[in-house]
Amino acid sequence: MLPNTGAPKTRVGGGVRGGLMLPKVGAPKSRVGGGVRGGLQLPNVGAPQNRVGGGVRGGEGEDANHLMSMPVVHVLTPESVGYTVSESPTLYYYVTDDTTLEFEITVNRDERTLVQMRRSEKIKAGIHAISMESLGIKLEEGADYEWNVALIPNPLQGSLDITSTGGIRRVMAKGPMKDFNDYGKNGIWYDMLHDLSTRLQSDPGNAKLLKERGDLFKQVGLPAVAELDYAQIKTKG
Repeated sequence: MLPNTGAPKTRVGGGVRGGLMLPKVGAPKSRVGGGVRGGLQLPNVGAPQNRVGGGVRGGEGEDANHLMSMPVVHVLTPESVGYTVSESPTLYYYVTDDTTLEFEITVNRDERTLVQMRRSEKIKAGIHAISMESLGIKLEEGADYEWNVALIPNPLQGSLDITSTGGIRRVMAKGPMKDFNDYGKNGIWYDMLHDLSTRLQSDPGNAKLLKERGDLFKQVGLPAVAELDYAQIKTKG
């Protein structure tokens, strides 16, 4: 299970980690990477857009103890804003355990809610995807957006929601990009992850693809999610 099950924690990336060049942001950094180790190369960005790790919005005493035993949800993004060249990209998130809690996704721009969708259905533990096209969202080039996923233990008490938040910005493609390698070289997080995940849907036992995606998660500070892919390699090996 992933950590960060208490109060939400903000983790800010900086410098260069992996072949993905992690953004240098303006606000003080809590963790700064250095050196190039291969993988995704995240470009420099302007204002900070921080991934907030899966946690609980509020709750004290018995409420907090109860929530600590519940599933946790995590957006699968870099710690700073992630890039896409798609008008309506696919977003990925991870749920630590099977759950029947209500699920909610919200997309904001400039602190204005563009869409908020809630559904009630059983969610299996693992990695899940939702396309912005299905939400009716088309990203404007150069604009920053925030998306949030939440598990809702009590619809009447929003402070107990288990949430995670990430940032996204649509950028202009500098040239043709045909696969995850091209997206990685250009720092295009969302499209790189989507290409790898789509290929794995067609070939779930592909050890090379599993390692590539696992390394990608590990590079941006999601080691527990990376272990899901590494574990599959060991199982199938």
